[in-house]
Amino acid sequence: MAEEQQHGFAFQKWCVEMIKHLHPNKNPPPISYTEKWGFPASLNPEPDGGPISIKTAKWNSGIAFGDACRQFQIDHKFTLIVGFWVNPKIDSKGQRRLQCGLTQEKFFKYLAPNINADKEDAPVLWEQPFRSFLPGRPRFGAA
Repeated sequence: MAEEQQHGFAFQKWCVEMIKHLHPNKNPPPISYTEKWGFPASLNPEPDGGPISIKTAKWNSGIAFGDACRQFQIDHKFTLIVGFWVNPKIDSKGQRRLQCGLTQEKFFKYLAPNINADKEDAPVLWEQPFRSFLPGRPRFGAA
């Protein structure tokens, strides 16, 4: 499995555990890699936040949003959670479909203009601290 996918699955697992913590009486359904949303709107801790989409990307790289046509069909509010990691990207060149993405710079400029774009020493989600448990380790030259 590519390292980027490992980071994505680990971050997604942490988000699932966070949702379970915030909604102890609800059991989030398992998330498939190809699901349209990570969580339904009913599990979003933000009132009227809509369904939740979870993405991961290497620090200072683009955020992949998957099928471009499907992204243009979204016509309602949703919550986007992005976890950035710092190990080099290792991927397969076997995919042959139109993908869309957004650079980290444009992500903060257009989608999250009120959020500080600097690396956080102690990131949080819904007031809960993020535990550093993602797979892999920094490599020579990785920032």
